[in-house]
Amino acid sequence: MANWGERYISFLKGRSDIADYFKVFIGCNDILKPLVETQKLVTALDTFATEQQMGVESRGEFLERAHQFIIQLPKNTPLSLTALANHCWPDAPSALTATLSREEFSLSDGFVPDRRAAKGLVNFEGKSKFWKLNFSRTAIKNGDVEYDHKNQRIILTNIPDDLREELLAETAENEDDES
Repeated sequence: MANWGERYISFLKGRSDIADYFKVFIGCNDILKPLVETQKLVTALDTFATEQQMGVESRGEFLERAHQFIIQLPKNTPLSLTALANHCWPDAPSALTATLSREEFSLSDGFVPDRRAAKGLVNFEGKSKFWKLNFSRTAIKNGDVEYDHKNQRIILTNIPDDLREELLAETAENEDDES
């Protein structure tokens, strides 16, 4: 599953310069960037869920299993793509392994995942020039976030009291200005 044409050796990350000295001494460069590799993994898992035509609930459960597997790895532990496939898709792990092995993703087995990038498995994030929004799949599942397909709007419910008060104050001021 590893892309051995790109990588033969992996170094654990630490607080010491010894690994860096050793890499320079033997002429290695650390080509695997945890953030980039994890982003590719998120894309591959999302692609697999789409190709399997998973429903909303099963897709969410599948991606949540993958997220839990990643964040429960001890710090600086390389990720085994085979172990991930066995955990997330136990009935047919070879199907998931085949997707993760595709050249289009160029995933390397044994990289140390970036936990922040793995949040892309369970969170939605978006921003524009004027706002930034981040919410979890759970918020959709429990109804706190709804997407209105027809009007292309996101509807938020159960917003925090402090935010509601700020919005009321802001919109009340704007209504006063228009009068």
